[in-house]
Amino acid sequence: MPPFSYNGIAYLEPLCTIPEYRGRGLAAAALSEIYRRMKKLGATHMAGGGDEFYHEISYKPTIK
Repeated sequence: MPPFSYNGIAYLEPLCTIPEYRGRGLAAAALSEIYRRMKKLGATHMAGGGDEFYHEISYKPTIK
């Protein structure tokens, strides 16, 4: 079973980086990879990511 329901929505668990590795773009890179993998599995939207951090790295709930 895919990690999202059959309605095409993937749920994003909290994404965090160890403090000494912050500011290097690692979380943004991980989010890009998550988008890529979820799209392959048929997801069209992602739920979660309500923290200000996600807004700062341009998180969008729609997978393009």
